Amino acid sequence: MLIARVSMIPVLLALTSCASMRPAIYSDSSTVFEPAIQLVQQRCIHERRGLLPVYRVDVDFLDRIYVHCGPHYGVADAPGALTFTVERKQGKWRITGMSQYTPNPERVTVT
Repeated sequence: MLIARVSMIPVLLALTSCASMRPAIYSDSSTVFEPAIQLVQQRCIHERRGLLPVYRVDVDFLDRIYVHCGPHYGVADAPGALTFTVERKQGKWRITGMSQYTPNPERVTVT
């Protein structure tokens, strides 16, 4: 029987790097917008887009935020990224708009 030995350091490093990923929140308020983020993730799953990572939350007002999810470069949009407009109306968060990032065809990104 062949037993593969794997070093625990790379495994633990990979697990902790995934666990600590939190979206960048741009706001003057310390309020956490977790219900709005969960609403966006549920919408993505419902539309069969899968569980897209939320990488940035821009707060316009305390009742309107922009949730960016999908592929990204740090906190910058990448092709295929989605931006959801989420507003709080009558005490509940509701998605009021969605846009998909399309890059400028003249811009070349070398990875």
